[in-house]
Amino acid sequence: MIKDLDFDRIAILGPGLLGGSLALAVRRFSPGVKVHLWGRRTTVIDEIRRREIADVASTDLSEVLTGADLVILATPVGIMAELCHAIRKTGGTAANCIVSDVGSVKAPVMAGFAEIFTDSGFTWLGSHPMAGSEKMGIEHARSDLFEGAPCVITPSEDSTDLPAAKKLELFWQSIGMRTCLMGANEHDRLVARISHLPHLLASAMVEVAFCEGEKAASLAGTGFIDSTRIAAGAPEMWTEILMENRIAVASELKRLQMKLGETLAFLEEMDEEGMMRFLSAAKERRDSIKAKEKE
Repeated sequence: MIKDLDFDRIAILGPGLLGGSLALAVRRFSPGVKVHLWGRRTTVIDEIRRREIADVASTDLSEVLTGADLVILATPVGIMAELCHAIRKTGGTAANCIVSDVGSVKAPVMAGFAEIFTDSGFTWLGSHPMAGSEKMGIEHARSDLFEGAPCVITPSEDSTDLPAAKKLELFWQSIGMRTCLMGANEHDRLVARISHLPHLLASAMVEVAFCEGEKAASLAGTGFIDSTRIAAGAPEMWTEILMENRIAVASELKRLQMKLGETLAFLEEMDEEGMMRFLSAAKERRDSIKAKEKE
């Protein structure tokens, strides 16, 4: 566990599952760091105060930003630009404050950061902590949500502020995450393949299961339930994610169509050897992921 961080006050904007879990994780692993949490609804802020999730919880953005040397946007991507303008206008943060986010699409976020924060005194870097749940809301927040999960950090293309990137890496590592740096476009292409496409596939599998009513779905065991769990995610959030990353997702969806076409041919042509090769290669690759999970 990393105890010494270069941040004294962290402002988290957005008290949902990720924002609330992040606040709990910081308070657990770095109790000397002050956590400020902002939300729009007073009922949610009251719940945060009741559970003592943050040192400061408020609907007043200026109160939450005061003295912050790290600001993390834990909101839907669609409202981040509005918040970034408000951050710049409100001010009150510490000098050399870093602004980051937890969005699962990075190219549009980084473009927005550059447009709004250039010549502002803020340093901006994208973050994508790849942890979460199909459950939403502050009531499901927990301090161990991020442990062992990867986090991608995306500096701006012309950024030479490697010390800021290192500070942000150490922050995410301090709550138990594995970090790496990559460009925003590469991130979006890879995440389309291993996160966004699986959500579409899980949703499609559910629709097929119910194509003739509930009879087939009533027979579902753990295999079907495990492989379709992510289809229970919030449709509003996932629609936004898929639309924001639509070019990369569409490319990977076409790749999946080709692969499904190959397996269909194995069945239609009674090609047992081809099917065996396909399943064996998939098993070997999936087993390699299991090996990494145990490291």
